[in-house]
Amino acid sequence: MGRKKKGIVHLQNVSGEQHAIGISSAPLYSFQVDYAAIGKKLRDQRKQLGYTQEQVAEAVGITPAFMGHIERGERGMALDTLLHLCNFYHITMDYLWSDTLPPDDQQIATQIAAMLKDKTPEQQAAVMDIVRTVTIHM
Repeated sequence: MGRKKKGIVHLQNVSGEQHAIGISSAPLYSFQVDYAAIGKKLRDQRKQLGYTQEQVAEAVGITPAFMGHIERGERGMALDTLLHLCNFYHITMDYLWSDTLPPDDQQIATQIAAMLKDKTPEQQAAVMDIVRTVTIHM
């Protein structure tokens, strides 16, 4: 089969033939940042820690009005502001974005490979047939 590449899932059918499914780099979805969800998490974290918008804004170097816009999801923020907020609240960017970002292509390929790892060759072939049929009709 040769060298395995990123974004490729390798399956073996009943007769032992190898099949590779390429995961396209083109997005399969339309993506928009959910600033409201991020803002809500930031607001909830601020309230849980007992800070005012003014205190947080001063600590991270933004205006209280801008902090309000962020928490209401009305405005995005620069990466450095996001990092300052995460550091101030002791949270990760992953936590803030977890409900917002779709999985990337490599993550999808890894999840598919993990689901099929313990399946029989017959089951893997059946999944291949299903995937092939679905992609043909997309």
